[in-house]
Amino acid sequence: MRNLFLVSLLLASCPLATAASLTPASRLQMTRLASPDVAAALRREQAVPAGTPRPTLWALPVSDPLPTLADGEWETVDGTAVWRLPLEATGAQSIGIAFSDLSLPDDAQLRVSSLDATQTRGPYTQADVRNGKLQLPIIEGEQLLLTVEVPAARRESLSMTIARLDYGFRNFDEAEAAYKSGGCNEDVACPAGDTVRDQIRAVARYTVAQPAGTYFCSGTLLNNTAQNGRPYFLTADHCFRSSNGAFVGDPDSIVLYWNYQASSCGGPRDGNTSQSQSGTTLRANNLNSDFVLLELDQRPPSAYKVYYAGWDRSNAAPTSAIGIHHPQGDEKAISVEYDATTITDYGSDTTDTSANYIRIGNWDIGVTERGSSGSALFNPEHRLVGTLTGGAAQCNNLGTNDNNQPDWYGRFYEHWSGSTADSGSVRSWLDPEGSGDIRLSGIDAADIGEDDSDDGDGGSLPALLLLFGGAAVLRCRYRRSV
Repeated sequence: MRNLFLVSLLLASCPLATAASLTPASRLQMTRLASPDVAAALRREQAVPAGTPRPTLWALPVSDPLPTLADGEWETVDGTAVWRLPLEATGAQSIGIAFSDLSLPDDAQLRVSSLDATQTRGPYTQADVRNGKLQLPIIEGEQLLLTVEVPAARRESLSMTIARLDYGFRNFDEAEAAYKSGGCNEDVACPAGDTVRDQIRAVARYTVAQPAGTYFCSGTLLNNTAQNGRPYFLTADHCFRSSNGAFVGDPDSIVLYWNYQASSCGGPRDGNTSQSQSGTTLRANNLNSDFVLLELDQRPPSAYKVYYAGWDRSNAAPTSAIGIHHPQGDEKAISVEYDATTITDYGSDTTDTSANYIRIGNWDIGVTERGSSGSALFNPEHRLVGTLTGGAAQCNNLGTNDNNQPDWYGRFYEHWSGSTADSGSVRSWLDPEGSGDIRLSGIDAADIGEDDSDDGDGGSLPALLLLFGGAAVLRCRYRRSV
């Protein structure tokens, strides 16, 4: 009802350029994409030795030839040229798309949606394009519709190349889906999350593209000593590495999904993917302690109500710990260790205070899985002290109980002190004032001054307007949520 009210206000205050309808999307010429060999890709993933840190593969690249601008259809309505391209990937659970050489003329807008417009992302303008690149979030299902609206006089100025299409083969909406995480994971909505409600809002899942496919990992939004809301996002280095160890993950390809979590403890898998954003810059990374620090192109929209987590760089093992993560890329989960942790090498149970990892001996609540990689470990003061590299922890074969195995987290202490170079340490980025602080508390995004980030209200309203207007051309500007 609230959305209907907002739509009526928008229609009253921001008129359509025309009341004429375009050709229904269902009648456009469908471009059908080749299906990749999912079984072969999974065999390659399963061949990676057990215990090797790996993210979760969720999508494979569609093979060439990819669609071009010439494959779409143009219609002109009341001075506005509208280009549309429907795509179908038979059997896909979702489709992702990335552009290169993208140039949107003044007053042009790009959207991606499902054919029925129940999922709509955008609009995007040239302001959202960086170095000709733009990564869009996934549209669930096996079909999507690309739409560009541009003043007819500027139609010839539009240029784009579809650089990559992701064929998503994992179904994240059905509890019985083959690729779901184990049942012994604990939802963040459960009582175990009550003491870290703020920190839960700092953790996001994200996708990152490599040549072999697109992967899910987890990461955490961090505060810095200036407490100015500069959006630094900490995750794992191995999420960007191929199976042979090469750093091939593309920071330009990253899409973050905020607040993707079940609404109730043990309830339906009803996580929502609508709160997303794309665009990051690599600031630092170091394989020794397994971290990557990214800076997001914009602060997360205020509607997402995120939190900037605090951190502790002291050279100490926490006396208990909490992990917050996205197992298998699924809804956000929490893991709790009530016992003292130790400092060891990766894969070792021998204490060594000069080593790079914090060892969790056996989770008391929950576990971790692939997709949890890069997620935060919090100490009893709820400050980040590590990022997940890997381990043997998972649910047992029945998926219902913890297998009582350990995990290892790259130490934040080493992320800070493991290199003197800005490109190999978080130090200069998270302590821009050179304060020398050992620890820093988190801060709510609402307590940081305003900036010009999007307000996150754009994602659903265009969908409703498309449904109300058939496919009428809308010339109003909306703030976007990718």
